[in-house]
Amino acid sequence: MIKMSIQEIMDSIKKVLEAPLFKGVFSFVGLVLTKLFGKPDTALQAFIMLLILDLITGFIKAFLSGSARSFISHEKGRKKYLGYAVVLSVCHLLDMAAVPGLRNVALFWGSATETYSILENMEEMGVPMPEFIKQQLNNTKKKYKL
Repeated sequence: MIKMSIQEIMDSIKKVLEAPLFKGVFSFVGLVLTKLFGKPDTALQAFIMLLILDLITGFIKAFLSGSARSFISHEKGRKKYLGYAVVLSVCHLLDMAAVPGLRNVALFWGSATETYSILENMEEMGVPMPEFIKQQLNNTKKKYKL
């Protein structure tokens, strides 16, 4: 077993981060992501945070219901993230070419969808919430037969 001090670990991490290859790969990945999805403005940051919150609340809900194993291997989630990536990328490219504001429309649509999912997860976990929110969730479920 190899034992390393905290300082040795930090020095190793620093060497990796300073390596030209790492900087080049990191820069290239950042460039590609920015070209595909746009600059990381407030709308994109909020959307990413909502995705993370939905993932966390979904995992907690699955854990409390005893289905955490199926949650982890759930293919629906992977398809959702891939779908968001494709829609956001296409909308960003169209936004740059011909339809200003389309990327933000896609981000707001995705944010609304994720917010609904977070509230639904919290309701299923038994988290107390105002009656008007519960009523709106139930109305939406009935309207769209969810």
